Amino acid sequence: MMPEHRGKGIGSELLNSILAELKNQGIDAASLSVDPRNPAIRLYKRFGFIEVGMVGSSITMKLKLSTYPRK
Repeated sequence: MMPEHRGKGIGSELLNSILAELKNQGIDAASLSVDPRNPAIRLYKRFGFIEVGMVGSSITMKLKLSTYPRK
């Protein structure tokens, strides 16, 4: 972990680029899994990901790319 790089928007820019490219390629949805203790879950929720399931200690989240970017 590199705390000096946190809070500078790097994760948001990276996620934004990935989601924009997926949408440009005509992909309908994106999913990911995250540990509920991982602070990144807030970022994913801000981008519109919703929780769709849980396996063990991993939350599965999904985003319909038709709703991206959020207005």
